[in-house]
Amino acid sequence: MQYPFGLFLFLIFPVVSSWMEIPFNIHRCRFGNETCLVESLNSYIKTFAKGIPEKYFRPFNRLSGPNFPLFNDSTDLPIGLRLNLKNLTLNGLENATVLSVKGFEQDPTQKKILIEIRIPRLECVAKFDFDTKLLLFRASGNGSFNVDAQNFHLNISFKVFVEFRQGKRYLRVYDMDFNVDLDRCILSLDNLYEWNTDLSIVLNRVMNEHWLEFWNELESRFLPYFSRMGVDRLSRFFYYFSYDEMFINDQ
Repeated sequence: MQYPFGLFLFLIFPVVSSWMEIPFNIHRCRFGNETCLVESLNSYIKTFAKGIPEKYFRPFNRLSGPNFPLFNDSTDLPIGLRLNLKNLTLNGLENATVLSVKGFEQDPTQKKILIEIRIPRLECVAKFDFDTKLLLFRASGNGSFNVDAQNFHLNISFKVFVEFRQGKRYLRVYDMDFNVDLDRCILSLDNLYEWNTDLSIVLNRVMNEHWLEFWNELESRFLPYFSRMGVDRLSRFFYYFSYDEMFINDQ
């Protein structure tokens, strides 16, 4: 049985980015064949989501992310918040469905490459520590951070330029962009105020009653980090694999 070649940007490039060649039969599409690419990527997700230990393929059903400051206000201000995330993990990527693919033409620099993805439930889990200041009031603490994004739609776009190595074309990625839409977001900051459980409960309730306003604030802070993550991982992937070897060339 032949398995499809993975181009699913955000999900699969950490799986194979360290290999010089892929240790299984590759089902290749023709340049720009959007239907073929959609079917191939969805089959790949289903087959390799949990990894293949004997082939040293790492899973992507749990994807680790970077540590970063979600809020980083100055402590010199009368009102400020610093909240750092660490040990971040994305869960639910294995349930993703590729809805459309555009680009990957014979000349990949002709136009932007676009991929549309739907994930029924994408969960972001992390640890947090924070300190906050409101005039004379100060508080600090740590706990667990959880964002449960439901019916998550992700549109990824990026441009490439071509470099030649040993007579083969390799892609370099730039100008990557993410556009996100979702139906509902459930937010949770556990143990926010260890000394006042009732206050923690109230604040979590307020966040979820007004989840859209909170999500709009979080989205602009999350995406730059994940965009850099995507560019770095995808660049490693395309560094190792020749663009022409990914496709059937009829010429």
